[in-house]
Order: sequence, then C-alpha cells, then structure tokens
Amino acid sequence: MKKISKTRGFSLLELLVSIGIIFAISAVVIPNYFAITKKYEFDAVVFDVLFKIREAQVFSIGSREADGSFIYPYGIYFVSNSTTFILFRDKNGNGIYDGTMNCGASAECYEAIQLKDGYIIRNIRHNTGGGYGGAQTELSFIFKRPSPHAIFYPAGLISGKVEIEHPRVGVRAIEILSSGLSHVE
Repeated sequence: MKKISKTRGFSLLELLVSIGIIFAISAVVIPNYFAITKKYEFDAVVFDVLFKIREAQVFSIGSREADGSFIYPYGIYFVSNSTTFILFRDKNGNGIYDGTMNCGASAECYEAIQLKDGYIIRNIRHNTGGGYGGAQTELSFIFKRPSPHAIFYPAGLISGKVEIEHPRVGVRAIEILSSGLSHVE
C-alpha cells in the first residue's frame, strides 16, 4: 500500500499576513496612480491647446481653402475664465476674432474648442517687452501667409501667455512668441 504524504498549506496566520501586505501595498499605490493619471490628463489638455495653436499656423502657411479663397489668415482667440477658445479665419483682415464664443453665426469661426470638464483658461498675460504684466481678459493672434510669425492683438505685443488651471491639479502656462514658436512652461 502506498503512503499518502501530507502536504501542508498555508496556515491562517500566514494567509492573514499575506493579505495584510497586499492591502498595505495597495494603500500606497492606488492613490499615487490616480494622482499620476490626473497629471497626465492635465498634460494632454495643455498639449491639445498647443496643437490647436500649431494647427492655426499650419492652416495659414499651407493655404487652407475657405469659401473658395486661400488668402485668409488663421488665428486663435482666448478669453480668461473661459472653458472655450476659438480657432478662426480672419476674413475681414482686422487680426481679431469678430464672433461669439460658441461660434454662433460668425463667418470667422472655424472651430470652438471646449476644454475637458474641470479645466479653465484662468489667466491671460501680455508682454510688450518689459515682461509679463497683470492678467488680461483676452488674447488674439493670427498667422499670415507666408510668415510663420504670430501677429498679436492688441498690437505691440511680443508674446502672450495663457494659463490653464484645474483646481485639483494646478496651473500650466502656454507661451506664444511673436516668432511663431509656442511652448508649455
């Protein structure tokens, strides 16, 4: 007759210690996971805005057709304390967006871009050469073919800064230079 060997499993104490270790590790990892996820989501929102600025520049330089014409400059319009910004084509040549924030009946509105829930364009700052001043209410700039340079409204600006905020994550700024370069700070 064969002898059956007894194999021993985990004792109740070993099982409880193992479960305790798993819970302790989870208590540290899960909150950090959500914080990291929010940070990456914030980065994605900020870079989406940056890509729309670049899109306006490419549309202008690349001669995107609008209403049978290739001559319209494209630009971006920001308003502080707003969740929307506008990608527009400057049909009347005045360098600013002449419509409403929801595009409504504006002939100049190409696209109204809504930020994700919880994100807001908090502050807009202008730089006329002596550094950034206090908060402003709006910033408008266009790109006019064939130059990649940004043309700001009001005139005389050499750069503009748009601050995007999420109350639980923080503030990130996008700086737009008159040279046409833009970057996230």
